[in-house]
Amino acid sequence: MVLTAAPAYKCPAAPYEGAMLIDGWFRKHGWRDAVTLEVYAAEPAPMGVAGPHVSSAVMQLLASKGIPYHPGHQVTAADAGQAQSARFDGRGDCFIEIGGGEAGMGGGNFYAEPTPDVTLRPPGWWWHLGKVWVEKSWLYGKL
Repeated sequence: MVLTAAPAYKCPAAPYEGAMLIDGWFRKHGWRDAVTLEVYAAEPAPMGVAGPHVSSAVMQLLASKGIPYHPGHQVTAADAGQAQSARFDGRGDCFIEIGGGEAGMGGGNFYAEPTPDVTLRPPGWWWHLGKVWVEKSWLYGKL
């Protein structure tokens, strides 16, 4: 399950991109038929900030991959005891593309209390090349 916790977040494409990447990974490993993958979103349509045509296109992409989309689902509570898998501890990294062949890198504990403990590394061409390498590795399975 891919779930958005609020109707507004910084990367409107992220949950849908994530669902399709998860789908691709399971297909690559021959496990897609053994899993249920669905998207539950707080927003009324995917990527609404990009307009109705983009929303429709994203819904079509999800449907073409057999990923049901459930809009308008606002999370009000979560029961960790009911979770089948909870491996994310809040630590991670993400590239931040800034254009011009450069990217930055943010990393740390995104779930730290009372505030996230994340460091943003200055942009440069090397982070952009790293981002390209990681993305190609995901796409072509060479990571």
